[in-house]
Amino acid sequence: MADIANKPNCGGSTSTFNSGLPLCDVIRKAPKALLLLDSGVEFTPADRASIAVLVAAIKTKTRAPRGGRVYPIMSISDYADTSKAATKAAIGNLSIQEITMQEGIPSFDFKHYKGELFQKQLSKAEGGNLTLMIIDAGNVLYGTETSAGNLKGFTMAEFKAQLAKFATASAPAEYPFSITLDSIVEYRDNLMVVQLDSTIFNISGIVDVNLNTTDAPPVQATNVMKISPIGTGGKNIGILYPGILADAAAWVSKGPTGAAFTITSVTWDSANTRFNVTLDSTAFTALTTGDKVTIDLKDAASLLALGADGYESLGPVTAIK
Repeated sequence: MADIANKPNCGGSTSTFNSGLPLCDVIRKAPKALLLLDSGVEFTPADRASIAVLVAAIKTKTRAPRGGRVYPIMSISDYADTSKAATKAAIGNLSIQEITMQEGIPSFDFKHYKGELFQKQLSKAEGGNLTLMIIDAGNVLYGTETSAGNLKGFTMAEFKAQLAKFATASAPAEYPFSITLDSIVEYRDNLMVVQLDSTIFNISGIVDVNLNTTDAPPVQATNVMKISPIGTGGKNIGILYPGILADAAAWVSKGPTGAAFTITSVTWDSANTRFNVTLDSTAFTALTTGDKVTIDLKDAASLLALGADGYESLGPVTAIK
């Protein structure tokens, strides 16, 4: 019977190496954008049927529920490769030969020029258990291949939003962040590259929306809640979408038990820049004093379907009967 014990690989029929030049190859260019992905997000061969199909799949994932989302960082103003070379050591005291003791560690420094609030947002990625894909200036997407042939992001050992620096007389303000990858095997041996086109840069991330209410504390004598949806940076998105968000289909409400609570109408109050969200009067009257009803915007995919793309609520407001 066959036995592979004590039979080292000496090349020949078991080797996978050849030295012929590829008929066409990819030469890396400077990174232009990054994709952070929730752990487990992968793109199958079917997702890679064409450039348009893959770009559409990535774009859809940017609006997916958390746990299956892609978070694009499309504004990189500077880049430096800080990868550490492999560690070598001499074989012995009498030898001048050195062998590799530890593989290199891929790491990168980036900067953006979007400002303080964006830097603060990046800090939230530090504990997000996210993976990384890189898009270079040649529209090439870099990721790693799974055993099933899927494309996924590189595992990160660390994502770190570094300290911002004030501008000087000779240099602008700096907003740096750094990334260290976890696996040289993912980055080198299992590398997957996909040639895209400039349409990949049409994707965008989601803007956080804080729902403010003029009722403080929010004790409700009536069934009408007054809500101002303020996007990160202070812009009231009701001003941008007064008609689209003045629709009960854009909102969701839950009663004291967590069951759905009916919203009968939503109107835009342009004078006070807020939405008046009217709850079902019969159901509201039936509540006991102290009962709580929550009101929130629907998820990003639902808002996209209505025509308000790229927004997600940070959490509901609460009405107390």
